[in-house]
Amino acid sequence: ADQAWVTRTYRAAEPEVRTLVTTRFDMTDHFRRAAQNGPPEAKTAYGLLLREEAATPQDLEASAQWLAQAAAEADPEGMAEWGYVLAHGLGVAEDRREALHWLDQAARAGWGEAAKSAALLRLSAP
Repeated sequence: ADQAWVTRTYRAAEPEVRTLVTTRFDMTDHFRRAAQNGPPEAKTAYGLLLREEAATPQDLEASAQWLAQAAAEADPEGMAEWGYVLAHGLGVAEDRREALHWLDQAARAGWGEAAKSAALLRLSAP
């Protein structure tokens, strides 16, 4: 429970607060441990952290792998983020059809932003 609280609180913090925290604590290690041992929401949080801090294509690939796992384990935010990754080819090959599938799944699971993202992706279809 403490690990989940730390993860949620860190993700909700303003960027300045997150910067201060990371000067004292290894948040990447915290998120990695939480993802390895925790619920799908922790995998989503770690995948998003890796994407935010990505410096190489390999970083984006690692992020995509964690988000794919979270989606497969039915985390609504993970499904939406995995759809975003697929739609934009972030660490994986772009796949609009599969992206729409996951965005629709996330919307059905209650992740409201996913419905908007799916609509925008449909509107931007070539």
